[in-house]
Amino acid sequence: MPKPANPKKAFEISAPDGDLTEQWWDWALHMQTNDGNNAFEDQTGDFASLGAVHPNMFFVAGAMGSTYENQSEIVLTRGFDVRVGTDILIPVFNIVESLQDYAYYAEDPDATPDDVVSFLENYRENWVTSVFCIIDEGTANERVIIDIDRTDPTHVNIGEEFYVQSDFFSLGEQKIGKGAEKTYSSFQPGELGYDTASLRPQDAVHDPAMSGGWWVLLENLSLGPHTIRFGGTLNFDDDPEADFTLDITDTINVVSSWSSPPPWAHASEHALVG
Repeated sequence: MPKPANPKKAFEISAPDGDLTEQWWDWALHMQTNDGNNAFEDQTGDFASLGAVHPNMFFVAGAMGSTYENQSEIVLTRGFDVRVGTDILIPVFNIVESLQDYAYYAEDPDATPDDVVSFLENYRENWVTSVFCIIDEGTANERVIIDIDRTDPTHVNIGEEFYVQSDFFSLGEQKIGKGAEKTYSSFQPGELGYDTASLRPQDAVHDPAMSGGWWVLLENLSLGPHTIRFGGTLNFDDDPEADFTLDITDTINVVSSWSSPPPWAHASEHALVG
């Protein structure tokens, strides 16, 4: 059952546990592409309700791509409803890599899990140049949660504590249906993990995998509309211009009840949390 709303409980902001971010990746990468009609390629928020994975948890979609492909900028504005009392997981700026995917693109059949760890360290320490997450920007209730700018040595960075690195896990792991056992599968054409994130090779179970990045967990967001702006920049070379920019603004309308049954209400949906 959904947990009841508690108007006396304080609004809370925290970094999630690594296992919750693992569940987010399983949900995201196994999502059907559906000719662009999915939560990640969504331009408006019409498909955001796919993130209602559990009575007490809503996974916000970011934007998906591959560090091995040429993408320069993604700017999105979306709007959607979330039931009051539901925890909201924000994927501010993050990455995932598996041993099989790393070996495929590096053309290194002798790659080891240590290479995956080094890949994530390189992402955090060398590629990421900025990260931001702001709630209700431009209002009296504005909260700057993350503000990191590594291009300016005088900038006072805040929010490094929201960096979460998972343990090793299986990207092929899925729990299908209520009470179902976990099954293992590779990524196939028609799934975001294959079509958009370009995880390869096709027939591999991506295990071990590891993710790292900045995440924000919101609890007890008050009724009414709220804006959440999040994203960051990457730079892979010595050129001062960013090679990749992500800037997403979501207007989340916190409502007292769902206007239509969310995905978790259907037994056939993935039961990823709880």
